[in-house]
Amino acid sequence: MVFSISGTLFPIILAIVLGWYIINSRVLFMILGTGLGVIAMIPPLIVFKATWEDPAQAAQAIRWTMGGAPVVLLAIAILFAWGYPISRESHRLMRAELAERLKETQ
Repeated sequence: MVFSISGTLFPIILAIVLGWYIINSRVLFMILGTGLGVIAMIPPLIVFKATWEDPAQAAQAIRWTMGGAPVVLLAIAILFAWGYPISRESHRLMRAELAERLKETQ
């Protein structure tokens, strides 16, 4: 359960940050898919390397991978969500702008 939380928070944070700068959705999804694939491979590599070299260090690697990463990513996600400037009025304006963009593309 903990690992799935850390594996989910990173793409959400990455999508928010990259969404601010990348307008083309194909490029954004390509970067997100690649980032998610790389991030999904990192924790097992850390744990397997530590287990192979030093079994005593394996427990520490598992603690950091399963406990530390989700806490750090959750803290970052909370900071991004807290600082996101949205109100009912700005939400209404954003929806109107998106509806206008959709009409232009069709």
